[in-house]
Amino acid sequence: MSGLGNRHFFESQMKSHFSERERGFDALALISLADLAKLNNEKGYESADLFIQSAAEILSKKVSEVSTFATLARLSGADFVLLIPNFGRSQLELIVSEIMGELMELHTAEISYSESVANIGAVIIDGSVDRSNAMSQADEALREAKRQGINTAKVLGLQGFSKCGYQ
Repeated sequence: MSGLGNRHFFESQMKSHFSERERGFDALALISLADLAKLNNEKGYESADLFIQSAAEILSKKVSEVSTFATLARLSGADFVLLIPNFGRSQLELIVSEIMGELMELHTAEISYSESVANIGAVIIDGSVDRSNAMSQADEALREAKRQGINTAKVLGLQGFSKCGYQ
């Protein structure tokens, strides 16, 4: 439905990338759409599908602008994941900010259920971080973004968190 690879596709791409001998700094982001279940229950599956497809289009377009080596996939119903090899923290903060801004337009277009559209957790990792630890760090950043409130993004670099909010 989203036109993106699924969890299995992402895991195979990530396994391949993490098996490379020399890795630099990579960006890993988890994007979680908000209120998808409410949208499903109150406006129907077609509305929820449109929300997912619209978000996937935004993510695909943005990713294609920054890297031909990036991997974007849909992990589950409301969750997307993005891996961008050889990417720095300032670049990640910028793309996360741009993605969040464009996702916010889904509310303006009345595609989302409410003004709560998404949360993003992102990390910069170096070559010493393994796959499992990388996903744990991205998940930690996403949980922190959700704790901070609606439409918030957290970027965790090698030096800690920064916040990109859109409340």
